Amino acid sequence: MQTAISRTLRSVSVAAIAVAGMIGMRHLNTAWSLGTPDGMPPSRETVCNGLSGAAFGLCNAFCEAQDCDVHPRPSCDHLRRNFQKITGSSAFPCEATPTPTVTPAACGVTGGDPDSGTAMCGGQCPLEFPFCEFVPGETGGRCTCVDHKCGTAGTVCNSNLCPNQMETCAQLADGSCTCATPTPTMMPCMFNGPSCAGECPIGESCHTFPSPSDPTILACGCVPAPTPTPIECGVTSGDPASGTAVCGGECPLEFPFCEFVPGTTSGRCTCVDHMCGSPGVACGGNFCPSQLQACTMLSDGSCACL
Repeated sequence: MQTAISRTLRSVSVAAIAVAGMIGMRHLNTAWSLGTPDGMPPSRETVCNGLSGAAFGLCNAFCEAQDCDVHPRPSCDHLRRNFQKITGSSAFPCEATPTPTVTPAACGVTGGDPDSGTAMCGGQCPLEFPFCEFVPGETGGRCTCVDHKCGTAGTVCNSNLCPNQMETCAQLADGSCTCATPTPTMMPCMFNGPSCAGECPIGESCHTFPSPSDPTILACGCVPAPTPTPIECGVTSGDPASGTAVCGGECPLEFPFCEFVPGTTSGRCTCVDHMCGSPGVACGGNFCPSQLQACTMLSDGSCACL
């Protein structure tokens, strides 16, 4: 037999359940007011736009109509199995983790010291000034964006850079700018520390030598290159007595060839002309142009190469 207290508790419980149901339905109705659990109708969502055909239809049902990525349910598993059969992937586009966008750093110092001119530059530059480089200044320098166009409008020549970093942007006599390779300025021949170095006229070299006025003091100056003393024709190696001599050296134009000439007991290195029958020379004492021939006296007393 129910007591009055038990009837009262049951009435309160029923009322609480009813109120909770009304509150839950109000939130559910709000979420479904636009047709989907997340309140975003398929017409406003674009996550499936990269797909087509059946794959697009399954993606639209999973990601947009049923919002399975945030409200999983049994029907979502069925959509996933069919999507995998078509595309080979079990993950829908709405489940992919977005790749974070990295904001590129602007052109600036990445290392080194701008004040000492050792700065290393890096970063993004606009298209009209695409190169991030160190530009020296009066008291150091800075990393900035340049275009490598010598003579940019509104910029003095020497404040810009050339495409070739070995060149400089110089101002011409007519006021225009041009990229040119600077001519190195050579120091004249002079002492550079303990040694002598510098520029000399063509054919001369910078040397240290005893001073003509005082041989105990070293002087520095340009000295003509020494003329090499030619070596006369003679034995350079081997043994003339055994006939193995190797000859070398300078000969006059009329006898241009320095060669070994065998004699009665040995031989010698001498200058020959390879002309059989030279005046005043016996036939057998001369050579022929071909070393396979011999200069031989004929019956009439003349010489011939045979």
